[in-house]
Amino acid sequence: MSSAAEILVIILAVALAIFIILAVALVILLIKVTNRINEATKNIRNSTSSIEEITQNIAKITSPIFIGKAILSVFNKGKNKGGK
Repeated sequence: MSSAAEILVIILAVALAIFIILAVALVILLIKVTNRINEATKNIRNSTSSIEEITQNIAKITSPIFIGKAILSVFNKGKNKGGK
């Protein structure tokens, strides 16, 4: 083999080694990012479920209040008409 071919083989081997090292580092970073994304989605799911529970509890409390106000307004309208 000529010396030019040997130099080319050495350069290509070094470039390949660099790309392999970069690929391994990139895979490690991608795994870390996906783990963080999974943790974030779990936190979001937990917070949305707690918010959903809170809104359901509020709806249970406020529905009777609104019904009571509507009934009172009907009675108050009847009293105002009867009293005039």
